[in-house]
Amino acid sequence: MNKEENNKRGKYKISTRPISYTKELFLVLCLVGRELSPKTVKLFKQDYGEYNVRRNVIYNLVHRGLLKKVGYRKSYSYMLTDRGFEYLMIKFPYKYNYELYKDYNEVNMYNEKIRERNRALTSVLYCLVKQGVSIENYSGIAEKLFQGYEIKVEKPFFVSVKEMRSFSPRLGAIFSSSSYGCIVTQQNITIIYAPDKEHHLWLSNEVEWKRVVCDILEQAVEPYNNRQNLGVLYLYNDVPTAKDSYEVNATRIDNRSPQTRRCYQKLNYIHNYSMIMDNMNYKLSDVLDSAMKDKISRVFFDECDLRPYHPTIDTQFCDGVYGGETLSSMMWYLDPTKMMQIIEYIIQTRNQVLILCFTEQVDTISNIISINKSLKGKVLVYDLSREAVISAITQTR
Repeated sequence: MNKEENNKRGKYKISTRPISYTKELFLVLCLVGRELSPKTVKLFKQDYGEYNVRRNVIYNLVHRGLLKKVGYRKSYSYMLTDRGFEYLMIKFPYKYNYELYKDYNEVNMYNEKIRERNRALTSVLYCLVKQGVSIENYSGIAEKLFQGYEIKVEKPFFVSVKEMRSFSPRLGAIFSSSSYGCIVTQQNITIIYAPDKEHHLWLSNEVEWKRVVCDILEQAVEPYNNRQNLGVLYLYNDVPTAKDSYEVNATRIDNRSPQTRRCYQKLNYIHNYSMIMDNMNYKLSDVLDSAMKDKISRVFFDECDLRPYHPTIDTQFCDGVYGGETLSSMMWYLDPTKMMQIIEYIIQTRNQVLILCFTEQVDTISNIISINKSLKGKVLVYDLSREAVISAITQTR
């Protein structure tokens, strides 16, 4: 190796052997999210095997000095080292946005709240990657989108909130939002949240964030300047976390306290979705592709022989009528806004509502319904497995 090549490689000797996808992903999550949490490690082990992740990924990367372990027991996490940062840059020089994350190791501003948010971000990123969303460097394309230029999107990609703020001084001035960023596809933009039991959302903060995002997107080209193509995705660690977001806690009973359920009721995105991170029982492509979303809903509609219905202001959740009188709602994409509307409707009218969902989602919906005794016996559930629904769509082609 000559002197020029050695300078390019920096002060560390980096092997030219290919790196496995699992190791690359582990390192990149540490790059973008800064701290890889125990929750994310658990998700890795579920998908790639506990021994493989523990021995072939974590031990290997720590032993080589590419990662370092921070903290102990349940509060531990993994961070990229200087050597790990350089390793990624040499292995994948143009694949990731190193310029944006080059200050990853600055500790002068690194407090516990930031650490908690960064840990949660790695879980969000991991789940998005599993769903086919790229976390590679699309910053240039995203910036053009927000500045009103024509863009070409070949696959869904994630834009971090840090990148979004760098595109616009107006977004840069809003630091109160709990959004982690957005997903950009050929058809739409979806804002990402991941509330948990300790970190509920403030309605006023998220209303302001949405307002500014919408104002900026008015200058974008089609289809991104159309508010009909703007949505929101809520990601939960598990079913109890999702259930908690619907509950009225004694410590969250007024407008001065954060309450995620208030965002479900008042934030008013056109499209609302939610997913459980440790058991994702539908694919993001099912909802981010509007044609696929309509096909899945049509299977449920036909299976239950629903009749068309024109919703009123009190029945916005309704997608059709079953048996001539029972209002029905598509809930296979776990729309939290619809769920809140259903809960309020039943409490006010005492009427039954039919919920249509995947078989894999029945437990989640049952847990949410259990928050109020008034809902017992008033929520009917019709379920089909996702496999059966996709099979039905395939057969009709």
